[in-house]
Amino acid sequence: MSDRNNCTHANVKRNTQFSRRKTLKVNGGDIRFVDVMPPGWETRNSVPVLFASGWAETLELLKQDIHALVRRGKRVLAIDYSHLDGMKGRREGLPASIYMKSRAFVDLISHHGLRKVDVVAHSEGAINAVVAANIAPEKINTLVLVAPGGATARDGFFGLTSRFSFSVLRKAFREARTKEERRVAFLCVKERVKYVLRNPLQAVREAVGISKFSIAEPLKRVVDAGINVCIIHSKDDIVFPIEDVRKVADYAGVNCFREVRGHHHGILMNPETFIEIIESALKHDKHGHQ
Repeated sequence: MSDRNNCTHANVKRNTQFSRRKTLKVNGGDIRFVDVMPPGWETRNSVPVLFASGWAETLELLKQDIHALVRRGKRVLAIDYSHLDGMKGRREGLPASIYMKSRAFVDLISHHGLRKVDVVAHSEGAINAVVAANIAPEKINTLVLVAPGGATARDGFFGLTSRFSFSVLRKAFREARTKEERRVAFLCVKERVKYVLRNPLQAVREAVGISKFSIAEPLKRVVDAGINVCIIHSKDDIVFPIEDVRKVADYAGVNCFREVRGHHHGILMNPETFIEIIESALKHDKHGHQ
């Protein structure tokens, strides 16, 4: 079979796996997830990647990032939380939305019998990933936190949501230079609107949980537990300003910090650029060395 035919076959197989949504019953409802593997994964001794999505990010928004990781030989799992309900009040001292998502995260790892996973987490996903690493540190090999949520305490719900809306509606569109970037910017709006309309109360509870949560202490416990952590953050991120994220990283003892150009949604709009940095971060030890 020619290289071109091999590539076409691999693309079809990735798209088929991505379209095959699976369901797992967890505390608080169901999660739907995808499990996308590169050819020959079964014979490799590699650590899978669990992709933790940001607020109101659907699997469709993560599709290009997932495929980019799979093309680099990674098995990738990612969760759709839209059917996880019952997020009222607090659980285990945390906003219920954060605890239930983090618990579901751990349950998915256990369901597959995975010894360890690497985690790539965007925005709110970083909160869930860090809490999951506090619940089951033995299951996490490396955390790569991209534009992590919970890193600013400068204001509450309305300040956070106004910055987020401004970032999506203006900054992403204004900085979209190509047809593909404009397509993704529009998709960011469309998919999030669909998510919120489908789950209005849940979406609000999630946003309130993010606005009230500080990632600093749980992240420090993760670093102290010996888990590899790397933060990738855009210098023009207005949702979680980089100076706030640096303070949290310094406090927690995170030594791997990558500053990149762009805005909060850069990983969705420029997946290949970010995945190259993520792949490099996954190869670094906890001291930030190769």
